[in-house]
Amino acid sequence: MNCGGDLACNGRRLNGESWKVGIEPIVDATKAKPIIALSSGALATSEDSQRFLLKNGIRYSHVLNTITGWPITNAPRSVTIAAPTCINAGIISTLALLQGNEAEDFLESIEMPD
Repeated sequence: MNCGGDLACNGRRLNGESWKVGIEPIVDATKAKPIIALSSGALATSEDSQRFLLKNGIRYSHVLNTITGWPITNAPRSVTIAAPTCINAGIISTLALLQGNEAEDFLESIEMPD
């Protein structure tokens, strides 16, 4: 099942293999897509590569800082998370974006749900 960037599966393919999921590169679409093997659980990607505002040469993300109300700054362009459910993966990937340049530290500090 694919729901607007979130993807979930509840088992292997009929031939017993994992599902192969390509993650599209943000910076250079000519590069090879990283491939993730998924047998169960979910993937979700939060990004601003498709939804943003470009005004006077400044790129504004569609993800807003909840404290200032302004678009987040210094955040990764894309975060993809694997988790047991789309809700888990989606929340974690969006929260990572909201951390701005602290996104990687945030991801390293959390304990992923089983």
